[in-house]
Amino acid sequence: MQALARKAGIDKTYLSQIETGRKQGSVAALAQLASALSVEVDDLIDSGMLDGLEHTS
Repeated sequence: MQALARKAGIDKTYLSQIETGRKQGSVAALAQLASALSVEVDDLIDSGMLDGLEHTS
């Protein structure tokens, strides 16, 4: 997780809090993570990686 946070330019504590559900990630953070993983934002959403996050359809 530390390497992903560094590559995405996101604080590792913030990323951990998003992962554990203590914070909701921003759209900007989602975009940064997608870029760091070399995937599209839609790929993260479609993969179910965000199933634990609150969202509306």
